[in-house]
Amino acid sequence: MEQKYLITEDQLEQFEHYKRMFELNAELIQDLCSSERDYVVYGFELGKIHSQLRNCFTEMMELESKIRNQTIDIIE
Repeated sequence: MEQKYLITEDQLEQFEHYKRMFELNAELIQDLCSSERDYVVYGFELGKIHSQLRNCFTEMMELESKIRNQTIDIIE
């Protein structure tokens, strides 16, 4: 049996936020690779990107858990 999930407007906005964050990080990585910089700068920028992506991942896991654990009866 296929499970159905309902998400709130707020949860949908969170997904859209993560979509924008992933795109932003992709652009940051592309910009970082397109110019030559000191290793310290590369390390600092990559550390920031890693931190942002880790936060997005953790928040997305929490959001997924909330959606999966909801109990809503859907009448068809």
